[in-house]
Amino acid sequence: MVIPADPSAGKPLPSTWAEYFGVHYGRADRYDGPWFRTVRGYGGPHVGLAAGDDAGRGVGQPERKGPFTGRPVRLALSDIRRPRGSARDGMDGLIDELISHDLTGIYVFTSIVRPSTEPFDKDLAYWAARLMLERRPKAADHVLLQLGNEINGLHFDPEGIGRRIAQTGESRWKYFNRTEKVAQYVEGYLAPAVEAIRRAARDVCGDERRATILSGSVANIYNPASVRWLRSLMDCRIEGKQARSLAGTEVWKHVDILTVHYPFGSARGEAVMQEIHDAYLKTGKVEGVWVTEDHGASGKGPATVVTRAMRFLAYAASNGLNARQARLVWWGVGRPKPGGRGIETVNRLGRFLSGGPLRWSRHRLGDAEATVLVRLGGDGAADRILLAVVPDDGKTVAPGAIAIEAGDGAAPRQWLARAVQFSAERPPTDHNVSATLENGRVTVPVDGPIDGPWVLFVEADGAQDRKDG
Repeated sequence: MVIPADPSAGKPLPSTWAEYFGVHYGRADRYDGPWFRTVRGYGGPHVGLAAGDDAGRGVGQPERKGPFTGRPVRLALSDIRRPRGSARDGMDGLIDELISHDLTGIYVFTSIVRPSTEPFDKDLAYWAARLMLERRPKAADHVLLQLGNEINGLHFDPEGIGRRIAQTGESRWKYFNRTEKVAQYVEGYLAPAVEAIRRAARDVCGDERRATILSGSVANIYNPASVRWLRSLMDCRIEGKQARSLAGTEVWKHVDILTVHYPFGSARGEAVMQEIHDAYLKTGKVEGVWVTEDHGASGKGPATVVTRAMRFLAYAASNGLNARQARLVWWGVGRPKPGGRGIETVNRLGRFLSGGPLRWSRHRLGDAEATVLVRLGGDGAADRILLAVVPDDGKTVAPGAIAIEAGDGAAPRQWLARAVQFSAERPPTDHNVSATLENGRVTVPVDGPIDGPWVLFVEADGAQDRKDG
């Protein structure tokens, strides 16, 4: 089987590998290099501004006037993130780390998940956003505010259903995508939060759109019911019960980035993302559609990472999307699985492909999808080539050998290759393979049938790991 990998034949990816990908909860001093540039909940879980948690808030801080009600607000920047009740790693220090390491941090802005008859505290939200922008002027480029997590499920639970079913044993899935939750979320959370954040950005930066707002994530978007719920949310006309200035406008007008979870767990995930893209990104209604969780608790580690990363890149490359328009953040990849830890493969893919422009192409290899990613060196020729073969569900392919046409610049180079067989049941099998070059074609043997994700890493002798720009 001959696979074209000539850089001129592939589609250019507008952003670098690391810009497209992220993880959850990490810290810069624990990274295995700059292989991803986004962290959701940088520093750890339990992030955001806890609603109704006034104990210990704003100690030593002056009273600040709330712009909406005029009531006094006491708040310190370190109060905005208090993991497990500790202020040791407040938002002030985390923003400094994000800036110094040139990372993007996504934070769920508030943790409103429990029943409440109280109105949204716009004054508190305003001062939280304002302090971030005022105390750290570069924060707007590194801190993105997400308005809720899995809002079509029980992470957003204003009725307290989760507590009840915990006692009764009911299935939580029957409470996903309930029609009435759209208005509950829009009027009780999104609209007042948007009004507060936009006003803070205008007062500090002179531009209300300076702060980036992400919609609350919609879970299990592979489910057609979740897609319908998302569209009813984005097209919802705001009544303005707690945000009069937004009354009569659609939700999409106030969201910079639309966020979803778990589209690529299904082979039809690309089609799902394409539908959302065509409705909101292609039309210019939003700047991007991001996947702020994939892999998940049911993910199988490295095998899942390879499969879903290739599906995501197919979607991004086919539409020519940059990392502002498309991004994927892994969740749960640090958990041990029979197939290994997913984070090891996240890092390995990033280490191999970061540091240079990429070209993408995809081909059929019998009953498998074969994705080619070519990293260009300083001379514009390929210096690293990754071939990922992902068989269709339940299928096996046995090519015997694969020949890769590396294009101009290949002939003078010596090529090294390693092949890795991934599996959901056992750790990756990693071995050297002999790469032979003839007439610009790099040929490598395939040892046995491919029955799960199989990745070939081919690099020119002397190619270096390079920091992503």
